[in-house]
Amino acid sequence: DKTKTKWHRVFPTQKDFAADFEKLIYAHDVPIWSTSSYAHYRVMQLAKESGVKVLLDGQGGDELFGGYKQYELSLLNEYKSNSQQKEYSEEKKYFEQLNGKNFLTRLRLKRRVEQGKSLSLKKIFFTELKNVNPDLLRQYRDRWEQKIFTSSLNETLQNDFNGNYLKELLLREDRNGMIHSVESRTPFADDVPLIEYVFSIAGTYKIRNARSKHLLRESVKDIIPKAIYNRHDKMGFASPNNKWMSESREQFRSYFTAELSDFINVNLLLKNFDKLFHNPSKPENYRTLKFVSFAAWMKIFGMK
Repeated sequence: DKTKTKWHRVFPTQKDFAADFEKLIYAHDVPIWSTSSYAHYRVMQLAKESGVKVLLDGQGGDELFGGYKQYELSLLNEYKSNSQQKEYSEEKKYFEQLNGKNFLTRLRLKRRVEQGKSLSLKKIFFTELKNVNPDLLRQYRDRWEQKIFTSSLNETLQNDFNGNYLKELLLREDRNGMIHSVESRTPFADDVPLIEYVFSIAGTYKIRNARSKHLLRESVKDIIPKAIYNRHDKMGFASPNNKWMSESREQFRSYFTAELSDFINVNLLLKNFDKLFHNPSKPENYRTLKFVSFAAWMKIFGMK
């Protein structure tokens, strides 16, 4: 009400996803890894249908202001490094009240596995690593250590801001926009004076009482609804990845032809095809979508 804006909404379905899947791959010009790319594609399509030529998008805001839950670990590390025991205890208490006492333990465990310090867990979660040259693995592990175990929240944010994940999101932003003739502008990711200024502010202003993006919320608290200002259950740009894939699997099966045999063990994949899509309630099956989108990409662009 305060901004006098008109709210536009779109509700993509599995049937829409299946019908537009090849258009989506064509728009991206590369295989995709998440069905959320299609949700974003539909947002850009809606913008075009609504006569919107230029959009402002918030990509980069999470990396700039501390929007992901895992950043809480970096803030706690910062308090610990600075011997700020009172602040550490208070922040930890708020975070555990909101997410449960085991949540921080799970985050730490995940990072230990990523770092490669917990060898038994590494074998469970990353069995593929047994085929990787140990020297190469050690080289990348050293890089992970620098990124994962940082001494401050801002250091972690800067690593992520300059990392590949945000670059992939910006690439998706651009390609979904261009296919619909919509220009998408991302001030949080390309306004250099803004970025430099925000990174000059202490990380302790960016997460407060386990509330992400505290600084950004404070700057707009007189504009946004209280429910958003006080919200703790942040959700990313999510889509029903497993459900859509499971219900589209017969279409996906057709992409795996003999021409792919130089790249994929097609016979083995088709033999186990239904198992790959079996339980939509399990963790999101991004790996299978990568195979599917690669196969579709090969077909669409006539790759041999």
